[in-house]
Amino acid sequence: MTQSINRSRLLVASCFGIITTAMIFAIRAGVLTQLGTEFNLTSKELGYVNQMAFLGFSHRYDFWWSFI
Repeated sequence: MTQSINRSRLLVASCFGIITTAMIFAIRAGVLTQLGTEFNLTSKELGYVNQMAFLGFSHRYDFWWSFI
């Protein structure tokens, strides 16, 4: 089975991934301080909350890769 790489689809999927990642970082940066004050979280606990963003990156790229 020989498949050729569809470069335009790969570019579009990569752009969506980068845009989504940038928006997640922007939203998390804006909300993180409010979460800390609302739930009385320490800096360490806020770090754990922020760390969960990285867990979804690989799954999101696996999802988009299936459409290419």
